[in-house]
Amino acid sequence: MEKSAEDYRASLNVAHKSLRYIPRRRVIHLDLKGAPPKVSYLRSVFPVFRASGATHLLIEWEDMFPFWGELKNVSALNAYTRQDVKDILNSAKENGLEVGKFGPRSSSIIIWWWFVFSGDPSHSDLRPP
Repeated sequence: MEKSAEDYRASLNVAHKSLRYIPRRRVIHLDLKGAPPKVSYLRSVFPVFRASGATHLLIEWEDMFPFWGELKNVSALNAYTRQDVKDILNSAKENGLEVGKFGPRSSSIIIWWWFVFSGDPSHSDLRPP
């Protein structure tokens, strides 16, 4: 007996509902540029992320990273401190969240911008985007 198009569609719908793909890595993206959350807030949401099934964090620090040395001025005035960064990373680890070990391309652009314009007095009023 041949199946009708309707029967075929119905069997596909049943099969589709029973075959749900759940990725092994579930990533939460944190974009910290601008108005970064307090460290205490991040500590409070990491357990929620984990309980929701997250396995990894992609943290986009941008100008909130506490650069030092020649790159010190790349950091925003309200950037996290080195201790803040350690606390954030430790809290993520304590909650079973692996943090990506790569930097965003935008940070590389900011660093490039800084090296190009930092020595030029005509651009002294500019801040990294």
